[in-house]
Amino acid sequence: MKVEIQTFGKLKDYFDDSFELEIPEESTVQETVEALKKIHTEAGDLLNHCRYALDEEIVDAQFRLHAGAVVCLFPPSSGG
Repeated sequence: MKVEIQTFGKLKDYFDDSFELEIPEESTVQETVEALKKIHTEAGDLLNHCRYALDEEIVDAQFRLHAGAVVCLFPPSSGG
């Protein structure tokens, strides 16, 4: 199934702002993150510290995805 991935912050150094990803049916957010780590291994540590939103609602890593879901990945940020 296909989901849309939206990235923010430092993740944009590794991935496009928004892109489609083909994942197995009933994949979790965590399984999707693991697939992204294989695409860009250097983003692995950053991906380990992200928060996730599915269709504009914060979810945990074990949340199961559905076809057409919009998955947002929010890395930690700091500011001043």
